[in-house]
Parts: sequence; structure tokens; C-alpha cells
Amino acid sequence: MVPLGEASFKWRGSTSLHFAFTKRGIESDGRLYSLESIKEAIKEGTGYTPGIDCNVDKSVERDEEES
Repeated sequence: MVPLGEASFKWRGSTSLHFAFTKRGIESDGRLYSLESIKEAIKEGTGYTPGIDCNVDKSVERDEEES
């Protein structure tokens, strides 16, 4: 799961990405979203499959279900 903040939506061409994220229910609210849902939103917004990966952020607390 990936936390998204305001900076996450400030990419070049962000209008289409912001629309694609919003359409999929992904908001810049600090909640956690699956990497797959983020990749699909980017693919939908740009037409390209992103090559992104996740690093584990030890400072983010996780629910037992997500671990």
C-alpha cells in the first residue's frame, strides 16, 4: 500500500493523472492505496504502463491486515 500526499499529484501533465486518480477513488488525502491501483490509474490517464516500484517506509504505521 502506498500513501499519497499532495506532492504525488504535482506531476507534469497532472490534469489527466489527477482526473484518472479521482475517477478510481484515489485522492491526495494521505490514505494508503495499492500499487496496482495507482499503476492502473496512471495507465488509464496516460496510455502508458508505468514502471514504478515501492520502497517500504518504516515510518508509516500499518494495520495488521495490511502487513
